[in-house]
Amino acid sequence: MSANGHARILVVEDDQDVRDTILDLLSDEGVPAAGTADGASALRFLRSAPVKPNLILLDLMMPGVNGLEVRRLQMEDPSLANIPVVLLSADVTTESTAGVMRAAGYLRKPVKLAHLLEVVQRYGAPEA
Repeated sequence: MSANGHARILVVEDDQDVRDTILDLLSDEGVPAAGTADGASALRFLRSAPVKPNLILLDLMMPGVNGLEVRRLQMEDPSLANIPVVLLSADVTTESTAGVMRAAGYLRKPVKLAHLLEVVQRYGAPEA
């Protein structure tokens, strides 16, 4: 997180190793980020954060509230609907799901640093 507590990127990923790796990569690049382990925690974070993140990296396959449900509930909430979402998945068919979910993009796991940074530059820039 940045000095003011604002996470520019929210990483929603149930696999702790994957989540920690992405958070470490973002931290190494100086990008403020926070992570949650499931959809319910992500929604609580989003609804309670005084400053909303600029981008959500969202895993689709999670127990409990999965990524599809998180995205549906996010789109129904006017205070969250405009936050871009980039889907995370090892499933190659997810790329076609991104359009259906009105997602800004798709990152295939394992996430490559160059692709992650491209997404952050495109969608995670702070609002002016």
